[in-house]
Amino acid sequence: MKLANYIYIICITLLFNACSKDPKQLLAEADAKYNAKDYVTAAKLYGEAADLDLPEAQHRYGECFYYGEGVEKNLTTAVEWFSKAADLGYSKAQNDLGSCYELGEGVNQDYGKAVAWYTKAAESGYSISQFALAECYANGIGVPQDYTSSIEWYTKAANQNHTQAQACLANCYFNGLGVTKDPKEGCKWLTKVAEQGDEAAQLQLGGCYYDGTGVEKDYTQALNWFKKAAEKNNPMAQLYIGECYLQGDGVEKNDTIAVEWFEKSATQGCSEAKASLGKCYYEGTGVMADTLKAEPLLIEAAKNNDVLAQYYLGILYLTFEPKKDPKEAAKWLKKAAKNGHQDAQFNLAICYEEGNGVTKDIEQAVKWYNKAIEKGHTEAKYNLAIYFININEFDTAEELLKDAYNEGLPDALDLLKEIESIRYDDNC
Repeated sequence: MKLANYIYIICITLLFNACSKDPKQLLAEADAKYNAKDYVTAAKLYGEAADLDLPEAQHRYGECFYYGEGVEKNLTTAVEWFSKAADLGYSKAQNDLGSCYELGEGVNQDYGKAVAWYTKAAESGYSISQFALAECYANGIGVPQDYTSSIEWYTKAANQNHTQAQACLANCYFNGLGVTKDPKEGCKWLTKVAEQGDEAAQLQLGGCYYDGTGVEKDYTQALNWFKKAAEKNNPMAQLYIGECYLQGDGVEKNDTIAVEWFEKSATQGCSEAKASLGKCYYEGTGVMADTLKAEPLLIEAAKNNDVLAQYYLGILYLTFEPKKDPKEAAKWLKKAAKNGHQDAQFNLAICYEEGNGVTKDIEQAVKWYNKAIEKGHTEAKYNLAIYFININEFDTAEELLKDAYNEGLPDALDLLKEIESIRYDDNC
């Protein structure tokens, strides 16, 4: 009888001890084990705390099943624990449950339920859910597309320093999505993102200062932000730094340093940098002129549809004797011309006019001269004027030549005098 009583007392004591376990203490122990990478023990402790209805532990236990840490990965079980914690109002669990419904992980995909759970967490102030909800409204996921509502939630998240929300909010202000277009406000939010070290934002902000978009044009500030992005090995930032040194924008002009930056960017495969570097080798800018080095760089960039490379490759094949190939020149000039490069349009017109690399075709020549003129090409006006003189359309020629002369082409004055002479002779 005494033995039975003794066993009874032990059982009651063990039961009492189990019931008296502090779930928060269990959670702290679990976190310590997790941080020590003892995932099996951590999962066990999270489970014990979760059974005591501690929502944070339920969420962490769900994460163990979601990621397969300390237990076998099981998305369905993860959702079950997320649901328990979410029902108790735990924002992180509500967010993760919303994500599971959005992605169809452990449950049937249901955008409506995803939005419902994101909304619960967002309304409690959880910035990650505020951003997720903004994305749903911006893209029409589970709700009708509504940029105004997306702006509301982006702003709430952005005000809590959510970097992605700040970046999206900047984009909305730059492009007038859900708000009146306001580049200045866009730059304000973009600056916040850039100051947190985001290289894409640093690159874009540098562009804003360079172009004067939303801020006062400031080449020094532009270069400063380009350099911050370049520190992270961003190839476009390296390219833009090269352009700053080439043009002397925000820094003393230095062609040699420009080439060094172009080389850094080109090494990472940046087509624009290859084009700029090829141009430098072709012209001897910052390096010894070397057409044989220029050609492969220009070819690589031109094949990636870089218009500058297409143009210079065309000129190289048009003029450089060892590589001279009029047909190949016309091919690349045509590609650049179709991509809107005015000098390419002008030179292609000459090719058609002279039958150089293409079948002689005056109509095509006139067409490409006119396209170059539309982009403000002065010499194209002069050449086209000669065509009109040859077909006795003096009024049109005179108009083109006056424009060319006013735009700084002194030879146009000689042709204007020639037209006057022709008219005088006709009158006599």
